Amino acid sequence: MAGELDRLALSLNRLIEQERFAEAQSFLPEYVQELDRVLRTGATEQVMKEAMATFHNALHKARAARAQMASELSDVHRARAYTGETTGAPSGWQLLG
Repeated sequence: MAGELDRLALSLNRLIEQERFAEAQSFLPEYVQELDRVLRTGATEQVMKEAMATFHNALHKARAARAQMASELSDVHRARAYTGETTGAPSGWQLLG
């Protein structure tokens, strides 16, 4: 890819790796604008393949993070708070709520 496009792709990938999806999303217009400029100046097919790989990789990571978060949130309703107070609880543990 072109130099500036490489830099933008690396920054985008870094943001996604760090799960900073909101920042990555706000960064996309700049990346797409540079990609469009490079493609209009007669870029090679390799540039397009690398750009598509960047988008595919970002989508894959975002979906994986979303699935992980959904899995974690599905267990929230099972969470219970316990206290060590012994007021009437035979085992020494009392369920709160």
